[in-house]
Amino acid sequence: MVCKKTSELEGKVYDNFSENMMNRDYLAQRAIMSSTNDTIHDRNYEFLNRLPGEMEISYSRDSCVEDDDKTLFESEFLNKVNVSGLPPHRLALKVGACIILIKNLDIRNGHCKGTRYIILEVTNNLIKAEKLFGGANSIILIPRIPVMSKDSSFPVPFKRVQFPVLLAYYLTINRAQGQTLQRAGLYLPRSVFCHGHLYVGFGRCGDPDSFFVYANQSEFDNIRTHLDPSKTYTRNVIYEELLRR
Repeated sequence: MVCKKTSELEGKVYDNFSENMMNRDYLAQRAIMSSTNDTIHDRNYEFLNRLPGEMEISYSRDSCVEDDDKTLFESEFLNKVNVSGLPPHRLALKVGACIILIKNLDIRNGHCKGTRYIILEVTNNLIKAEKLFGGANSIILIPRIPVMSKDSSFPVPFKRVQFPVLLAYYLTINRAQGQTLQRAGLYLPRSVFCHGHLYVGFGRCGDPDSFFVYANQSEFDNIRTHLDPSKTYTRNVIYEELLRR
């Protein structure tokens, strides 16, 4: 399962990507997961650059909900805020890109939060997309809509008008819940939050031969330099050394 480089991880999960980049069945069966939006943003952008065609950049319109807060937080400041549950201020898209819906739009027809799509057309104010798994009513028109920030880490509520989607070659582990994949990967440049978080990631794919992991182990390098390579250490000894340092 272990991959030594990020490029190796991507090559194993998205094998033959150049020939299948717009194949719905191919994309539906694959995803790479990581802990946070920050860690997957750049990787998703790299995948987007591999697609042919012109990139469409959508910029959000942000404003505070309460009038009193508008004098404290201007829209330019809010543009720089990225909190959980909100699309980014600057959203790069292309025809053929794989995206995931982050808000329920049409529950009756199955256009719900967590559904993945491939973009058929994109303009400044509308995305036409099709579900990766197809089926009845698989086409959706996604408008720019107001999305409210509910993240307690930001002091005041604010509104962001943006497409309620994210690129979906890489997914956060939380957002990947409910996905069933035939080839999957874990991208862990730093540790996960808890063992349960890791368990959810491994649970997305039932075949261990089709699951791959890149984990940056540099956080343990300092420990290795203080251990005698000729000796065998128990897990408890290594754990105590980690706590001590």
